[in-house]
Amino acid sequence: LSSVGDGTYDCANLRDEMLNCEKRVINGSFLRSSSWIIGSLSVIFNLLILSKGIKKMSSLKSSSELGDRVLIIAISLGDLLVGAYLLSIASVDIFYLGRFCEHQFGWLTSWSCSALGVMSTVGSQISLFSMTTLSISRTKRITKGITVSDPISGRAVVKVTVAFLVEF
Repeated sequence: LSSVGDGTYDCANLRDEMLNCEKRVINGSFLRSSSWIIGSLSVIFNLLILSKGIKKMSSLKSSSELGDRVLIIAISLGDLLVGAYLLSIASVDIFYLGRFCEHQFGWLTSWSCSALGVMSTVGSQISLFSMTTLSISRTKRITKGITVSDPISGRAVVKVTVAFLVEF
């Protein structure tokens, strides 16, 4: 009988039949470095995009500009959440440095792990929905002719607001 399939969780030899028993949350120095770099750049640049996008909202003249701006802000918000997720996971990796195997069950069942999972999923879904909606909107305008001069109507604001709320 092999000791690998005996049902005993053993961190001493880093082997178990059900779990990936590792000493770190993120294995490999390339992945750890990439998480920090991509997460940091994502947070910095998406905060810049959000601040500039919100400032420009008052100067918009048409409903198509409004729709595009809201969708770009939503994409930025989704990417900001994913960047924050990457930085959080990289921080957890440092916190459990070399001891993750002993704390794996506690981490996987914690509220913070669940919250990070929700953050990652929501951020990805917001970005995906917004990019799809933006692509459809632009394709529709190209095929039907660009009418940038249409004023912002209450109906357009309601449509954009509903689309934005559906993302969440």
